[in-house]
Amino acid sequence: MKTKITITLLFGAATGSVAQTSPCDPNIDSRGGSLGYQARGKYCEGLYATDVAATMMWVASLTGTFDDYDLSSTAPLKLSWRSPEGGALHVRAHGIKRNLYYRMDAPQDAGTGTWDWPTDLLAARGIERNDIGVLGWTPYSAGGVDYNLFVPVHVTDASPAAVGGGGSYELVVVPNVRLDKVYLSLAQVESVGQRPEGTFIKKQDPLSQRVYPTQRPIRIELTGFTDAGIYFVEVSATRADGRPVTMDPMWIYHAGASQ
Repeated sequence: MKTKITITLLFGAATGSVAQTSPCDPNIDSRGGSLGYQARGKYCEGLYATDVAATMMWVASLTGTFDDYDLSSTAPLKLSWRSPEGGALHVRAHGIKRNLYYRMDAPQDAGTGTWDWPTDLLAARGIERNDIGVLGWTPYSAGGVDYNLFVPVHVTDASPAAVGGGGSYELVVVPNVRLDKVYLSLAQVESVGQRPEGTFIKKQDPLSQRVYPTQRPIRIELTGFTDAGIYFVEVSATRADGRPVTMDPMWIYHAGASQ
């Protein structure tokens, strides 16, 4: 009998942090010092002592525009998004470079749509664009069940990007085991929590990469988004020994054409 291994979305512990007094994730063991993970005004950022990713694979990033940035500049990065409704939005950045134990947690008002992210710590540690992933999600209830609805974040070093209309995003997942094959499923659905019953945009489509090493980010281009609404995304994989690996479904909000 084959063993099923589940991929966990590594963000749930901090989902409730939007309502906490401190923006910091209490599960993070700060490295200490000026660069350690700690509150920096209304957000939390810094280095931590040990890796907290103990799952087979974790979701590290979902972005639209994600420009390269100049670490010698003192200007903040411009983050922008479009959420289906107001309320709380949690923005997180996470180190995806091997042995880079870095986190940023920034609770936001989903309705604002923009945030200026200071780059002091990124510059001090020399953390470049390809070293990190950025995620945004908002609590969403459907059918009496609470979910996290992912909202793609756009990151630029100039004016905020126009949000929506592109129809493509970059999803980054990081495996903690070596994978042999990785597959992607994508479909539009009527509601968060609803699994597709009709036509898939992609159904178990294999990615083209030949090898998926341990702790090496897998960058997945998500395309096929058309109408504004909620989309189902599922990543599955097989290990070198043939054992299957499946990911908890993600629900992503696509804003459609820019308004």
